Amino acid sequence: MANNPKIIQMCVAGQRKKGWSDEQFVHEFTVVHAEITKATAQKTSALLGYRQILAIPRPKISALNLSQSTWDSQAVLTWSSIEELSSLLKSEGYRANAGNHVFTEPNIVGSICQVAGEIMFDPVGYSSQESRFMVFVYIPRATRSSRERVTEEEVAQRLDSIRRIGAGTGLLRYVINRDVTPSDPGQLFDGTPFINGEWGVMGVTEQYWFKGKDTAEAFFADEARVETLAEVPSSLDSESCVAVAGEETVLVSK
Repeated sequence: MANNPKIIQMCVAGQRKKGWSDEQFVHEFTVVHAEITKATAQKTSALLGYRQILAIPRPKISALNLSQSTWDSQAVLTWSSIEELSSLLKSEGYRANAGNHVFTEPNIVGSICQVAGEIMFDPVGYSSQESRFMVFVYIPRATRSSRERVTEEEVAQRLDSIRRIGAGTGLLRYVINRDVTPSDPGQLFDGTPFINGEWGVMGVTEQYWFKGKDTAEAFFADEARVETLAEVPSSLDSESCVAVAGEETVLVSK
């Protein structure tokens, strides 16, 4: 799977529907939506993976704009190709089931992206954890209207920075993804709950995995480390990043 250059991730950050309690949202996201998506994965070989990050309760992390975060969930769906994703979104089966299950406000943030690089700091620790804590970060392009993709040099620069500050800490794994959202996301998401989302403005997304919430909080409490995290390539705008942090659940993995 890792060697397939067409594999993409559809990443979506959501806020619960107004007026919903923690309990109501948690049920709709982690039970109802989870079961619908697992059923979809059983019917189509194109859906390769599905991870949920539940940001309830909020961690004590102020970096990455998390202290002001209003995001309750993060979904990461891995697809064999963007063509397969498009086909599924337009199918009658999807629109009658998953496409009809709305549990977040329409103002989502999203990215269609591909893995550009990763660092496995602790392979044993990562693989031995039944559950992990993930911090998922969207970093927008400095010029929002630009559709230029982050270069290999910029990816390498970011990887070097993370390698320096992550070694010997509680960070288990880091992944940087390059945004490849189509130039006309409206065409892809027409008729779906994603149509009003903020698509195509992100340059990269990042994933940070930790053993648990306490380890993540300790990692992001280091001021020097946070300053380094904010130093991104000039094509990106770290000050406007969007982050979601919470326990990760892997529901589909092929």
